[in-house]
Amino acid sequence: MTTLSKFNIATATVGLGFSAYETGTNFHAWQNETNFEMKTDLAGKTFSSFGETLMNAGVISASIPTPATEVVGGVLLVTGAVLWAAGTCLQWLNKSKTGRKIIKGTVETFKKVGKKVSELGSKIGDGLKSLFGF
Repeated sequence: MTTLSKFNIATATVGLGFSAYETGTNFHAWQNETNFEMKTDLAGKTFSSFGETLMNAGVISASIPTPATEVVGGVLLVTGAVLWAAGTCLQWLNKSKTGRKIIKGTVETFKKVGKKVSELGSKIGDGLKSLFGF
């Protein structure tokens, strides 16, 4: 059993390096892409590979026999799995015309909400400035 756990840690370490490299490559490609469909696919790949990175880091962290690192490892594993699943779902949705419409609508909604939150924050800031005489 001990040999198997050491093999798991070694595999996770190698996987961490590969997935971290893949995350960086995908993120760089995402930044430079202008086509919405390709950019969305690259975003999904970036989320998936970053999730894999976190899961590998979680395996390594959880193997350290202290309660704190085991908890951190568990959190990294769960967070990584969620990000991997989200990225995979994003890539899957991006494959169909209907899925791309859903993605585009969601992006537009978040942009509108972000703009409204920014405007509200600006109004609150202006109100506080006038209240305190700035």
